[in-house]
Amino acid sequence: MRPNDDVRPRTTSSDDHEQAAASGGDGETGSESRELPDTLDGQAARAQLYDVMDDESLSLPEKRSWALEIGRRYLDLENGHVERIDGGTHEVVASVGGPPSLLPEGERLPAARTYCRRTIQQDSALALSDAGAEGWESDPAYDEHGFDCYLGASVVVDGDTYGTVCFISRDARSTTFTEDERTFVELVARLLGRELEANNYRAALDEESRHRQREARLRSGLFAAAPDAILVVDETDEIVEANSRAASLTDYAESELLGRSLRDLCPHDDWDQYATTLRHAVERDGTVDTFTDGRPLELCRADDTTVPVALSAGAVTVDGKRYRQLVLRDVTDRRERREELRLKDRVFDEVDVGLTIADADEEDFPLAYVNDAFEEMTGYERSDALGLNCRFLQGPNTDPESVAEIRAVLDAEETLRTQLRNYRRDGTPFWNELTVTPIENDDGRVTHFVGIQRDVTERERRERLIRVLNRVIRHNLRNELNVIRGYAQSLADRTDGERPPELDKIVDTTAGLVETTETARQLETLADEDRELQPTRVVPAVREAAAAVREAHPDATVEVASVVDADRVALATDRLRDVVAELIENAVVHTDAATAHVRIAPQTDDDGLHVHVTDDGDGIPEQDRRVLTGGEETKLDHASSLGVWLVAWLVDEFGGRVDVRESDTGTTVTVTLLPVEA
Repeated sequence: MRPNDDVRPRTTSSDDHEQAAASGGDGETGSESRELPDTLDGQAARAQLYDVMDDESLSLPEKRSWALEIGRRYLDLENGHVERIDGGTHEVVASVGGPPSLLPEGERLPAARTYCRRTIQQDSALALSDAGAEGWESDPAYDEHGFDCYLGASVVVDGDTYGTVCFISRDARSTTFTEDERTFVELVARLLGRELEANNYRAALDEESRHRQREARLRSGLFAAAPDAILVVDETDEIVEANSRAASLTDYAESELLGRSLRDLCPHDDWDQYATTLRHAVERDGTVDTFTDGRPLELCRADDTTVPVALSAGAVTVDGKRYRQLVLRDVTDRRERREELRLKDRVFDEVDVGLTIADADEEDFPLAYVNDAFEEMTGYERSDALGLNCRFLQGPNTDPESVAEIRAVLDAEETLRTQLRNYRRDGTPFWNELTVTPIENDDGRVTHFVGIQRDVTERERRERLIRVLNRVIRHNLRNELNVIRGYAQSLADRTDGERPPELDKIVDTTAGLVETTETARQLETLADEDRELQPTRVVPAVREAAAAVREAHPDATVEVASVVDADRVALATDRLRDVVAELIENAVVHTDAATAHVRIAPQTDDDGLHVHVTDDGDGIPEQDRRVLTGGEETKLDHASSLGVWLVAWLVDEFGGRVDVRESDTGTTVTVTLLPVEA
């Protein structure tokens, strides 16, 4: 305790006085004679806390302020305060200790810039002994307040998060908080939650007169019209009073509940657990929705079915006789929502892509959720990322135009898919394929943005390598092959008499390799194309392909024998001509006959529109057949030319198929296309 601290805690907020009036206190009763030692150990602090909370002469604001003062002295920290959640802000409703400017009562804090936003996201107390050294130096709360020491826990009222109770100091603490100290703050939070629940109930139920006689009070309009089920039980566990909500909840008539034992409403024949849970709720644990062993708290109905409930209980004395008053709430919807949220959390954490949810209602769109895959991909833990804008992933080589595009899309509340360079926590860069989608509420207002993030670094590296290799093949290799081809042809032209067959082989081989580079260029162009399928006249495409091959190979016989109307169409693109030309070219080049003979016959039947390409050669290599009919390659047996891949990929793009049939007289390759009625 600092020498200039007051002995008595402050209670000055307007909210406090209103609650004091509701609970019958005047804001000062019982506080004049209470004194605290300058320092408290854990046992003494708990004893003082229980004594304060059990003192019926104290109002709720007084109990709250004394609890904060006890905790402040036990923990030896500057300030203890209670924050109440109010939409996107936290209001300081009680503050004890420290200079008045530290965290005065009535101050409203943006939720995104408080330590408490993290506290309400976890089940246990949040403890920071040296926030600056524990990785919080970039957190908005640390930037806003600079508190190095923080210990806080959530306050739950009627099953909902009311706010937090926190103890803070501007300076770091030399030792970490012990388990006893954490547990103490959680105890303060539970007791304050119970007091708020009791105060709310008393204010609603006993507004007209809290000292009326038993029958007048229990059967008042407030009791009958209470939104939750209420049971009054005597010391023998007999139900002496029940409202209409209790009848609806249990499916018993009110008259059937009166005189019935509370044991009749206990499921699983487990009265000991039920009684223990009820005793804890009455004594000091406030609202509970699970048994002490962790099982969901349930109530047995008249038809032997069960209903999940949240229980709040308290002891009352009427005419000198002690009763227990049970407030029961059906939490079926809450449990279903909780299970649904748990399922979504499991799904989000199981997917192998990074998922983030940003709050569109907060300035700068801070992250409200990240999944496990995001942590693994970036190296940042949830505690590092939550509350920050996702720009913390950017680095020196992040494209500013991509960043500006993302910001513009967020401001316009539109969907975006882009790729940019980001940086992991250890500084290593990675390529992030980012998709951002706005999420609207029932009123059509955008409340959040969902981000899907994929690490595509390896894919980007492969694509860049492929682009480099393609440029080398198309440009460098093609140029060098043309040089070799030119020299070989020049030598052949200058040779007198019969020229060596090896020279013709060099000319033919280099010509084939140059043609392969041209096909590679077509394949790359095909990969970059985004053409829509459309009705394409098949016969004209076949005839154009045949004419092109005839011009290139005047010694070959290329015959078109069509039994299909020239205007008949199928689904394809203008690349259909390349498919047919490649098949004819392949048949002409790979025949051992002196003169190649190829017959092309478009035909239609119930299965579709077919283009048959028949030759009199020795057949198609097995590896080429596999590529044409299945689009596969083995590790060693590759297709004999890239043209085979060109045919396979284009026909697959058309939604068609390729079949190969061999006979004693030759080979027929059939391309089947989807017909379109003219």
